[in-house]
Amino acid sequence: MTRQNGSVRFGATAYALGMPVARERVTATLFAVTTLVAVVVNKFVVQPLLWRIEPVAVGFSIGVLVLIAVCAGPPVWYVWVTRALRRRPATFGLAPDGAAFVVAESVVPRGLTGILLMFGAGSMLLTERVPDTDRVRLAQLGWATTASLAVAVALAVIALVVIWLPGPSLVLTPDGISVRYPLRRRELRWDELLPGGPPPVSRWYLTLMYRSPDGRPKRLNVAVFSFDVDPVFLATVVRHYNERPEDRGGVGTPGELERLESSYAAWRAATGARPA
Repeated sequence: MTRQNGSVRFGATAYALGMPVARERVTATLFAVTTLVAVVVNKFVVQPLLWRIEPVAVGFSIGVLVLIAVCAGPPVWYVWVTRALRRRPATFGLAPDGAAFVVAESVVPRGLTGILLMFGAGSMLLTERVPDTDRVRLAQLGWATTASLAVAVALAVIALVVIWLPGPSLVLTPDGISVRYPLRRRELRWDELLPGGPPPVSRWYLTLMYRSPDGRPKRLNVAVFSFDVDPVFLATVVRHYNERPEDRGGVGTPGELERLESSYAAWRAATGARPA
């Protein structure tokens, strides 16, 4: 997959970070906007046409089917179109200076969130039937209509922000792990992690157990579904560097990455394990 460069920081050092190219964000945006348009067209065009169908039960049934298609169609289609992006690789990106492994974010969860927010934006529009016609207009409810429009616009803007703002990042360096989300960042050094490595990882979260400055064990949940990496591969690597400090110096080098990839591939072949 093609990537464009961004950067993240661990301590005082900045490292390059691969981010999804604009094409992937544009795809998510198109699906989100299509969802909003579909909801509006269904409200103002399709549903009024169905009022003319006799018997009423047939028109109602068609209306329900159209509503289901509007609700489920865009996200299901988006999931199908992005199926290749959801095959998360058992590898990392390399920082240009060879000093870190970098993990790009996965744009798919953000795209789905944007689609759902756009559906909510369209659903917030209050409508009413024009008297003595088969047409629909915005409801004439004064401040309530104004408020619904404001909420709809806000949801649409939030959807675009979710899709286009820089997302989470994860960096492995010889010193430790840096996890950054839009509103927070956490850095853990290898020697802060508790022995034994991460517990069994799921498709959604990787739990890092570490010791706080006061000596108490704490946990950091990394939302691995937000990153474009095989979570089992990531957990295996974290455990390896936690237990083998002598190998940490190779973090970020092509040779070390090749060794990690081949070791993980051999383990999967021997155990029959599938990517998470």
